[in-house]
Amino acid sequence: MSRAWRRRGSTAGAVLLALLLGVTTPAPAQQPPASPMPAEPGAPVEARAAAPAPEELRLPGLIGPVRVVEDTLGIPHVVARTEHDAAFAIGYLQARDRLFEMDVSRRRAEGTLAELVGSAALSEDVQMRTLGLSRAAARSLERLSPGARGELEAFAAGVNAYIDEAERAGALPAEYRALELTRVRRWQPVDSVSVLKLVGFGLSFSMDAQYATILQAYVRAMGPERGIQAVFYDLWPLAPAENAFVVPDAVGYAPASGSPLAGAISQDVQGRGVEEMLAGWLSQMAAVTAPWAGAGSNWFVIGPRLSASGYPLLANDPHLPLTHPPVWYQQHLTVQPDGAARPSLNVYGVAFPGVPWVILGHNERIAWGATTNPIDQTDMYLERLTQRDGQWYALYRGNWEPVRVLPQKFLVNAVGNGTPDDLQPAPAGQVPQAVLEVPRHGPIVRINPERQEALSVQWTGLYATHDGENFYRWNRASNLQEFREGLRYFDAASQNWAYADVEGNIAYFAGAELPLREDLEAGAVDGGPSFAPWLLRDGTGLRRHDWIAWPPGEALPGDQGIPFRVLPESEMPHVVNPAQGFIVSANNDPVGVTAGGDPLAWRRASGGIYYLGPAFSPGFRAARITERIRERARQAGKLTVQDAMAIQSDVVELEAKRLLPFLLRAWERAGLGEKAVPQLAALRSSRMAEAIGYLQDWDGSTPTGLPEGWDGSPGVAIASHGPGQAVRPAHEPSVQEVRASVAATLFNVWVGQLIRATVDAAVTRVSPDLPLPDGTMAVKAILYQLEHFDRTRGKGVSGLQFFDVPDLALDPADERDLLLLSSLDRALGLLTGPVFEPAFGKVRDLSDLRWGKLHRLVLAHPLGGTFGIPPAGGFDAPEYAAGLPVDGGFEVVDASGFDPRATTPQAFRFSGGPSMRLVVEMRPGAVTAYNVIPGGQAAGAGAGPHFADLLPAWLSNQAYRIPFTQQEVEAAAERAWVMSPAAGQP
Repeated sequence: MSRAWRRRGSTAGAVLLALLLGVTTPAPAQQPPASPMPAEPGAPVEARAAAPAPEELRLPGLIGPVRVVEDTLGIPHVVARTEHDAAFAIGYLQARDRLFEMDVSRRRAEGTLAELVGSAALSEDVQMRTLGLSRAAARSLERLSPGARGELEAFAAGVNAYIDEAERAGALPAEYRALELTRVRRWQPVDSVSVLKLVGFGLSFSMDAQYATILQAYVRAMGPERGIQAVFYDLWPLAPAENAFVVPDAVGYAPASGSPLAGAISQDVQGRGVEEMLAGWLSQMAAVTAPWAGAGSNWFVIGPRLSASGYPLLANDPHLPLTHPPVWYQQHLTVQPDGAARPSLNVYGVAFPGVPWVILGHNERIAWGATTNPIDQTDMYLERLTQRDGQWYALYRGNWEPVRVLPQKFLVNAVGNGTPDDLQPAPAGQVPQAVLEVPRHGPIVRINPERQEALSVQWTGLYATHDGENFYRWNRASNLQEFREGLRYFDAASQNWAYADVEGNIAYFAGAELPLREDLEAGAVDGGPSFAPWLLRDGTGLRRHDWIAWPPGEALPGDQGIPFRVLPESEMPHVVNPAQGFIVSANNDPVGVTAGGDPLAWRRASGGIYYLGPAFSPGFRAARITERIRERARQAGKLTVQDAMAIQSDVVELEAKRLLPFLLRAWERAGLGEKAVPQLAALRSSRMAEAIGYLQDWDGSTPTGLPEGWDGSPGVAIASHGPGQAVRPAHEPSVQEVRASVAATLFNVWVGQLIRATVDAAVTRVSPDLPLPDGTMAVKAILYQLEHFDRTRGKGVSGLQFFDVPDLALDPADERDLLLLSSLDRALGLLTGPVFEPAFGKVRDLSDLRWGKLHRLVLAHPLGGTFGIPPAGGFDAPEYAAGLPVDGGFEVVDASGFDPRATTPQAFRFSGGPSMRLVVEMRPGAVTAYNVIPGGQAAGAGAGPHFADLLPAWLSNQAYRIPFTQQEVEAAAERAWVMSPAAGQP
C-alpha cells in the first residue's frame, strides 16, 4: 500500500534532553507501511538511512519534554519522563486523529448526541439519558485510585490542548463543518469514564427481558407447560449447538449435563399492558443496541508445550462494530523517569479513543486479551406505583418508597439553517422533563400511569464501579499475581480474559461482578421458570427477586464496585496452565452450565443455584478454533505465529458440515427411481442436480470467488494505492475457490428457506401472531430436530411439528426430506429471479452465483454518506457500491455474520466483526506483537496518509509486526516530534 503523499514536518527545534529515542527516515512512498509479517517471527525490521528531523511542538500543561515517534503504520510511540506527560501526550494525539469519534462516544453515553448531530439522535438521547450512564460515570470517577484519576486529568488536558489549537486554526475535523459547528466542548476526566461505560453497556447490558414478552405470548397460545417447553427447548434452545466449553476443553473433562427446567410452573401470566410496555421499550432500544448486536470475539492462548518457539502465544480478535474510523486506536506508551534503570511503563496495544490506557495488548512481561462473557448482570422489574401530591412512590414489601426525580433538559443542533453553533431546546412533546428512578433497582424505562405500573432496570454498570482501574494496573503489571489483583477492579462489562506471560504461564479468568439473587441463593426461582432471572422480575419484593444487598454498616471491600453480594472470585470460571496446553474462548459457555439446556441446574456448595446466564454463543467458533489447534498440533506438533493468524482467518461454516449431510441424503432418496416417494422424485431436475454437485464437494469454506473480492487466502497481494485512488486486490480466484463460492451462496440462501419451511411454519400453525426465534436460535432448533430425528420424528418437546407438509400425510422422514429439497428449490428460484438480480444480474448458470456478490462489508460512519466506507478511503469504484466483497459467513471464526433468514442481497451485508487481529509471542526480552485494524489510525482534520491505509491488509487477513523495542521503532519511524512545555510555563 503506497502513499501518494505524506505529511511534511516543520524544522526541528528542540533538544531531546534525556529522551533519546533515535529515528530514521521513512520508507520511499511506494513501499507498504512498516512490513507485513516476516517469514521468520522475530526478524529485525530494516533500518532507514537517516533520521527524520524532529519537529517541535510547545503545549501548555506539560511538565517536561515528551518524545513522540510516529511509525509507518501511523502508531504513535510516546516516551515521557512522567506518567502525567505520557497521558497528556496521548490525549493530544488521540484528539488529533480521532476527535469527532471521541465526541460521539461521550455524547452517546450521556444522551447529548442530538447536540452534535441533530434531531435524528433525539430518541437515542432519551433512552441513554434515562439509563444514566454518565450519572454512573460521575460516581465511578470517585472510586478510581489517585494514580488513575491523575492520568485521566492529564489526558483531558492533552485533548483540550489539541481542541484549543484546532479551534484557533479553524482546523476542526470535517464532520464539524458539515454539522455547522465551530466549537467543541472541552474534555473532562469523567468523559473517559463515560466512554468506558458506553462500551460496557454495549457488551454486557442484557436485553434478555425480551423473553418475557415471548414467553407470555406462547403461554397464552399453548398453556403454561407447553409454552415454556416451546420457548426454551424447541425454539429458543438454551443448550449450545456445539459442546465447546472453555474450562472443560482446556483441562480435559466433560461438564455435568443439566436437567430440564424444574420447579412449579407459574400460572401468573402478566397482562397485555405489561407486554405493551416492555415491547415498546424494546422497540425503542433496538436502534440504540443495534451496533452491538454482533458483538462477540475470539481468543486463544497456546502454552509453551505446544508453541513452536517454546514461548506462549496469545491471539485475540474482538468482534465489535466495524465502523469508520475504527473503534480502536493503536498506541505505545513508555515512561522513563529520570535516573531509573528501566521504564516504569512500557505498554503497546489498542485503546478506545477517549481513554488513555491500553485496553488489550502487552507490556514487557505480560499480555492480555478479551472476549465478551454474556453472564447475567442485568435484571428488569415490574414496579407497582402510586402518586400522591405529585410525587411517585414504588411499592416494596408493603411500604411505599419515594421515586427519585431527575429533571432533564434536551438540546438539539439545528443543522442546515446556516447558523453556526445553533443549539435549540428540543420540542417539549418529544422528550421527558425528568427521569424517574426506583432507588433500590434503577431507572424507570417505561411507565403506564393509568395502570400505575412501570418497568425499571438494574445493571451493574449503573453503580459506582472502578471503570478503568484494572487497565491502569494491567498496563504496569509484571506477573500473574499482579494481573489477578487488577482483575478484582473489573466490575461491569463482563469479559473472558486471556493471559500469557514471559514466564510461560497461560490463564483464563471470567471477569466482572455477578450479583447473587435472593431466590436463587435459596435454591429455586421464586415463582417458577416463568420468573427466571432472565425474564421480567417482581419489583414489589413479594417474590424474592432482588439482588442480595451488602449488609448495612459492613464496609464494602475497596476492590468491589456494586453494593451487593457477588459470586466469589473462587467460583468464577478460571483456569491456569491447563493440562491440554491451550485455552479457547469465543463467547461460549465457560464451564458447561447450559450443556443440558437448563442454566439453573447446577448448585453451589451452599445449596444455592450456580447461575451464570441463560445462554451463550452456539459454540461453532470455539469448536472450530479448538479443532484447528488440535489438527495443527497433530500435523506439526507445534504451533507458530503464522498458524495462529491462519486460525484467526478461518472462514469455514461449521454448521454446514452438520446440515448438508441431511440434504444430500434427501437427494439420494429422491433418486431411488420406482422406490422413491413421488413427491421427492418430482423435485429432481437438472438445475437441482447442478446445485447438489456444488454442495457435494464443498468443504464449508466461503471465498468471494471474485477478482475484486477480498479473501484471506495465502499469497494474496495488495495493489499499491494512495488516498482517493481505487483499492483493488490482485487475486484471480481458482476453479476450486469459485466452486466453493457458489456453494456458499447456495447453502446460505437454502438455510433461510429451510428455516421458513420448518421453524417458522411450525410456529405459524399455532398462531401467525406468535414471535419467531432469531436466525441463530432457529439454526440450533433445526440441527437438534435433524440430528435427533430417530427419537423425536421431528416433534418438539412442546408438540410442535417441525417437518410437516400441508395437505400431505407421508411418513415423517419423507416429509422431512421433502422440506429439505423444496427449500433448495425455492432458494434456486430466489437466486435466479428478480429479488437477487441487483447482486447477480441475469443469471446464465449457477457459476454466476459468486458469494462475494452477496456477502458485503460496510464500515459505517455516524454521519453516513460520503464519510463511510464505501465510498471513503478510495473505495468509490462501482464494484464496491453495495459494500466491500469479503469472504466469511455465519458463525465463522473470522466473524462476518448476518441473519440466517436472509432473503435479499441487502440482508447479507454486515457491519460487525474482528475490530483488530492481534497475535503476541511472549519471548522474554523480546515480546513481539502482530496486529492490524480495519482502517487507519487517523480520521481527523488533515488525516493524511493514515486515513484507512491499513484496511486492505485487514481485508486480506494480513497483519503487521508492531515496533516495540527502541531499535524497531527507530527502523519504522516516519515522523518525530518533541512536545515541550509552552514558553513561560513554570
